[in-house]
Amino acid sequence: MVIRRKESALRQTKKALKALIGSKPLVLFSSATLDHCIRKDGLNLNIDYVTVDVPSLHVPTSFAAQSASDFLCENLHRIKSVWVLDNEKACRIVIDAILTEVLLSETNDNLGFCGVENDWEGTGFGYTGDVDYMFGSSKTKSVDNMDSFLLVLEAKKEWPDSAVPQVLCEAGCLLRKRLAAGKNTPVFAVLTNGLLFCFFAIDTDGVVYASDIELLKLEMMVLTTQALLCLKSFVGLLGL
Repeated sequence: MVIRRKESALRQTKKALKALIGSKPLVLFSSATLDHCIRKDGLNLNIDYVTVDVPSLHVPTSFAAQSASDFLCENLHRIKSVWVLDNEKACRIVIDAILTEVLLSETNDNLGFCGVENDWEGTGFGYTGDVDYMFGSSKTKSVDNMDSFLLVLEAKKEWPDSAVPQVLCEAGCLLRKRLAAGKNTPVFAVLTNGLLFCFFAIDTDGVVYASDIELLKLEMMVLTTQALLCLKSFVGLLGL
């Protein structure tokens, strides 16, 4: 555990140095702002639909209804009864439980990855950092082929101060990598602090769409998990 922490700290130090001395100006995902999302020489995202109060992303009505398993319900009840969920690391216990159920519900070979490096550079500006979670297909159980990934998930205790720009930059970098590899499909992102969930989609033109914010309560848990399961269904339908 100590070795992993040292390796993670070393990676972050290298990324910070790269952002300072790189050939192009870079921003760490965790320091990104909405202005970084829309830079013409960078990701060049259109966030007009994100900065309004009306949700622009909805789960298609044609998707079959989903519900949480009894195991997940019981597991979340147990977690709430013994864990103090007052910081980012603790909240990831809840997130891990839900994401595991999502992955197990899949009929394809999608896998979950943690701490995925997702650097990308535009014509004059770049982005660097690790994504908390990423879903994709990999026969070798590695992240060598980034174009096979479709969904990123960021766990942030700070909501929504630095969280929204960070997850949009992470998903935007994934989109640009997929487009460069000839994968002309949207990408999806989930932002959560373990209690609130917000879902995003970025189409191939760089237009960002956002859902309502879902609140996780034990009595509402089926609704939140349904949204995650349906979003995961997008990944299967698009075909990796």
